Amino acid sequence: MYDLPSGDTAEQLGLFELEKADRFKRMADEWIAANRQTWFWMIGQATWYAEQKKRFSIARLVEEARYTKPVKGIDEYKINHDIRPELARRLKKAVPACEPYIQTRSSVVDL
Repeated sequence: MYDLPSGDTAEQLGLFELEKADRFKRMADEWIAANRQTWFWMIGQATWYAEQKKRFSIARLVEEARYTKPVKGIDEYKINHDIRPELARRLKKAVPACEPYIQTRSSVVDL
């Protein structure tokens, strides 16, 4: 195993990333459980965009939800930016038709 510039080994970094991915997934689970109404609104929005064949982003939905929907924070933030990639992936699973219209990049949650 070779050392990385940070001083960690690749194996250590991999375990850290897996732990981080698991934490973000748990945070997304907790956020969805605490904000069912807002989550269903997001699913409705994704469905509408897919029907209209319009591109959209999770960032847009998150920002609109922050300011216009009832949102309970599970930490110090109403919607933590760290869970946005996981929310986007879950939207794609909940509304498969929206997949061509929402962009996701590779993320630690993909591990």
